[in-house]
Amino acid sequence: MAKCPINCGDCCKEWGYVEELWTPETSHLNMDDPCPNLGASGCVLPRSQRPKICREHLCDRALQVIELLKSKKEAAGSDQ
Repeated sequence: MAKCPINCGDCCKEWGYVEELWTPETSHLNMDDPCPNLGASGCVLPRSQRPKICREHLCDRALQVIELLKSKKEAAGSDQ
C-alpha cells in the first residue's frame, strides 16, 4: 500500500467520520473542529496507532504525486 507522499493534512478534516478517533476526551468536539491528533507537522499519533482509514486514505492530490513520482522513476530507469 502506498503511503501519502505529501502529508498536507487535508484528509484530517474528515476526522469526525472516523469512529475510532472519538474518545471520551474528544466527545465535546464538533465534527467541524480540527482533529485533536493533528499537529503542526501532521498527525501526532505514531503510524502504527492511527486508525486504518487514516493510514490508508489517499486523496486525489496524493495520488497525482504518486503517479508523478512513478513516471519520474520510470523515465530515470529508461535513461540507463
